Amino acid sequence: MQQMRLPRDLSVAPQQMESVFQAVREAWFGAKPHPVPGALLLEEPRGELLMHVQATPDQAEQLIKMAIARHAFLLCTDLSQPPDLRERLRHHAFRLYHVGETFLYTANESAVALERNRLRPSLDRRRPQPAVRIETIPRSLLPVWSEVCRRSFGQRVDSATALAEKEMAWDGMGEQARWYLAWSDGIPVATAILLQLPDAAQILAVGTLPGMRGRGIASALMRRLIQDWQKERQGFLFLDTEPDGDAARLYKGLGFMPVYRRELWIPRSVELS
Repeated sequence: MQQMRLPRDLSVAPQQMESVFQAVREAWFGAKPHPVPGALLLEEPRGELLMHVQATPDQAEQLIKMAIARHAFLLCTDLSQPPDLRERLRHHAFRLYHVGETFLYTANESAVALERNRLRPSLDRRRPQPAVRIETIPRSLLPVWSEVCRRSFGQRVDSATALAEKEMAWDGMGEQARWYLAWSDGIPVATAILLQLPDAAQILAVGTLPGMRGRGIASALMRRLIQDWQKERQGFLFLDTEPDGDAARLYKGLGFMPVYRRELWIPRSVELS
């Protein structure tokens, strides 16, 4: 396993981040947790996931056999044990399905203002910069939010299925979550969620419609979320994204730093649509 890249001057528990990740899956996908030796099994409508893997070598072999038998994903992080878990997964013909990276917010307000100025020259000045209005939404606007999110992420599910998922997430997260919608010239163009738990806050579902990217909308939306979190500042602020992409570069410019990676592995025999 790679060594976690935590700054020495921060007392941050990545275990808390993984606990928030679990809580989000329970709220968003209706996951039902079941402890098993060396890990936690999450049963979800779309499939199953083994996470929080802190296993002995013998337990790891049993978990891998369980994942193969149940066609389940296995989540591997820098926290996972045994240290050779990735090698064991490859040996058992698992394939790496998805890689995400957890980013921790480490900047103060003055640093954010400085980085905001640094980001401006990267914008395409040939495009007129739209006026952006950002608001937290009531549930009545959830269908609009859901459709913008679905199109932003290129989800293959239909609008009704996507909305049903978001309704479950809205109910599951309750008052701990604020759902943001960004408007440009009266048109909804971007989404985000700020989930504030007692010891940590997570930013979720930051998406911008394809035709509106590169205009500073995501930057404005992120700055609003950071400002709202700073008003309460309960615990630390983090988010997950794919490493080395445009989103990762944006977050680094706003004061986030990569901490560790989260990998989803799946048996090669499992066919995904």
